[in-house]
Amino acid sequence: MTKKKENEVKRCIKLAGNSGRTRLYANPSGKAFYGRAIVSYGCGAEGDQKAPDFIGFHSIEITPEMVGKTVAVILWPEVKREGGKGKEKEREAAQQRGCDRVTAAGGIAGIVDSVEEFLDLISDFERELKS
Repeated sequence: MTKKKENEVKRCIKLAGNSGRTRLYANPSGKAFYGRAIVSYGCGAEGDQKAPDFIGFHSIEITPEMVGKTVAVILWPEVKREGGKGKEKEREAAQQRGCDRVTAAGGIAGIVDSVEEFLDLISDFERELKS
């Protein structure tokens, strides 16, 4: 029996990972020249750390037996230049739809144009969990 190649396995995982409470997004990564500098791209590609093929989330309802455990929550900030929110209506609407999908699944997401707004996303999320 022939083994599936990596791209075929990725395609199957992407199909399986986009149903119910789970969403996966392709995360292309690599290195590129920017002038004389070499720049790494792809979420999670930093230093000698490699980026995953996908990034995504899986929504979990916290039940009484889970209380006291720690789980990671996806953080999905879309950053604009200061005062830049609302400048690109069509593009921003599409970005907001992505943010809405993440927050509807229990993640932290939003369009921000300052450190204060970014920190507010997190503190608002924590406040809502406690209420």
